[in-house]
Amino acid sequence: MVIPPICKAERLAFASSLKFLGDTVMGEPQFEKRRCKRLKLKEKCIVQINDHTIEVKLLELSPKGALIECENGVRILKNEKLKLSVSPNNSVVLLHFEGEVVYCNENLIGVSFSPITS
Repeated sequence: MVIPPICKAERLAFASSLKFLGDTVMGEPQFEKRRCKRLKLKEKCIVQINDHTIEVKLLELSPKGALIECENGVRILKNEKLKLSVSPNNSVVLLHFEGEVVYCNENLIGVSFSPITS
């Protein structure tokens, strides 16, 4: 990662907004660039994909997406459209999200939410 020639204060502000991943590529530290903070959760929720409904665990939630955990053997593919429904802390409030699978690795699924349209 090459940091442009900026003053030290700007460089420190930029670096503090990134999370160091602990890895290096060709000697350069690797950072995770997130625009939105993630809320760490462990909530059961429902995912609807095509005609299938499965129960998953919601691990992280942000305004732009979510990280969910599926049971072993559940197969969800990248680019699949889905609907996610969760009731935080078993409340009477039911939140619905629509999105697309952008990441699949074993039982972890990354979802990018669709923009809200009026």
